[in-house]
Amino acid sequence: MNARSIISKFYLFEAWISNIRPDIIGVTESWTSGDILDSELSLDGYDLFRKDRPVARAGGGVLLYVKSSLSPVMFSPSTKFPEHVWCQISDSGGSKFLIGVCYRTPSNDIFGDCNNHDLLVDMLNELGSSNRHFLLMGDFNYRFLEWPPDLNSDSLSKEATLFHDSLDDNFLVQHITTPTRGNAILDHVVSAETVNTFKQRLDKFWIDQDVMYNYKAVKKRGY
Repeated sequence: MNARSIISKFYLFEAWISNIRPDIIGVTESWTSGDILDSELSLDGYDLFRKDRPVARAGGGVLLYVKSSLSPVMFSPSTKFPEHVWCQISDSGGSKFLIGVCYRTPSNDIFGDCNNHDLLVDMLNELGSSNRHFLLMGDFNYRFLEWPPDLNSDSLSKEATLFHDSLDDNFLVQHITTPTRGNAILDHVVSAETVNTFKQRLDKFWIDQDVMYNYKAVKKRGY
């Protein structure tokens, strides 16, 4: 969900989560900073992982909540992409699964000389070459009117096309196929597996198989 200041509406967020109890919650544009304590963001029954915007500019930030019963632990990829956070869970057989949430700002001047798009592609390359099982969700801010996209469409930016190509190059799958904001798909759920295999993977780790449906529903309702 894209919060645009989670702390200002946390009581609504907390009540909504209490009602539906999802296994995984990804929040983009948390707008959190070091002045906000983890205790102010905590949800009963969930472990919290957070990444505030690493520069003195308002906005951005991501939060990841995972049910404590899944025993998540912090995971840190080597990527220099600035706004992302990850955890790792394991099943009873020792198989590991990564869960991440990221936010790619559309602004080019926030992180100095860093190219936010190139760093995101670097992260996808790292994931694609790792042979790890993972789920990455978030607000990527690439405007697609459909998925799979028409690569000949004038509506696609150069960066959006390169994002699509980087998924293909790494044999990654983007699972959201309906608009998440207005008539556009700006938000994505990415994994290294097809839909059926991905759902089987979630089931193996006791994760709600409706995770992708719930993600789309949340975005459509505007939380």
